[in-house]
Amino acid sequence: MYRFIISFLLLSVIALPPISAHAEKMRVGFVEQIDSTVDVPDVIKQNLKDAIRQNLVNSGKFEVVDRNQKDINRLFEEMKFSDERIGRVDMNDAKKAEFGKISGMEYMVLVSINDFFTGEEASKFQKTEPGNKAVVRLGVNLRLLNASTSRIQLEKSVSAKRLSAIKAAEGQMDMELVNKAIKALAEKVVRQVMDEAYPILIIERNGSSAFINRGKDSGITVGEEMDVFVMKKVTDEGTQETVDLAKAVGKVKVTNVSDKTAEVEVMEDFGVSKGCVVKMKDKDQSVVEDVAKTIEKKKNAEDW
Repeated sequence: MYRFIISFLLLSVIALPPISAHAEKMRVGFVEQIDSTVDVPDVIKQNLKDAIRQNLVNSGKFEVVDRNQKDINRLFEEMKFSDERIGRVDMNDAKKAEFGKISGMEYMVLVSINDFFTGEEASKFQKTEPGNKAVVRLGVNLRLLNASTSRIQLEKSVSAKRLSAIKAAEGQMDMELVNKAIKALAEKVVRQVMDEAYPILIIERNGSSAFINRGKDSGITVGEEMDVFVMKKVTDEGTQETVDLAKAVGKVKVTNVSDKTAEVEVMEDFGVSKGCVVKMKDKDQSVVEDVAKTIEKKKNAEDW
């Protein structure tokens, strides 16, 4: 009887359905206080830091580890970083593994405000619109440090600009407009981090349409246009670094969005296929390009 009970228990355990393991979120470190190379009010630094952190968490892809400046200085000291060597640690550096262990994270998100302007900007269409508009421009230098390779994997200037026809009172800052710029900038920063850590990929191709591994949870919207690339890793014989080569193979436009994926229409095709990397266009830059096209059309019509 005892043997029967033991055998029954063992069979029951074996027969139990496996516990589904949720995919672990990628651990990223983020500074407790944003640095700045330009004069910026502390409230803007704090609001931008909070907005970026919130977007990282809300993406559902990252576990955010707060790091103070002392932690960062210690990490750089351990790796013997300098201004000349940052992002280019020797391949045989014995402290690479130690760095990843100390950091306790896969990436470190480093953000420094390098541009801030609030004031007025002349309207580009003086004949049809009021004169000057209130403007807020905010920009950062974004660096993504890969803890496992001890290299700067991404370094890019990211900026956002917001306009308003309502001007702030003399000597006062339009905080509503500032916060709109902060919100837009935070979304763009996190999108850059997402695209580097989790590249947007073509996961299925079906005739003139395809599917990508991004959806509503990543802020994808219908109508967005994206460039498609084939990526290839090569070794730089001079530095022995592994670098990515990107070859443009087409363009796609989002036609339908689900929670985790999106359907796109292939607009230009020079080899768009499953596994290709998709790069999203800067929405602010698209607006600038549209304005430039409008001005050019108007100029051509006047010339004609």
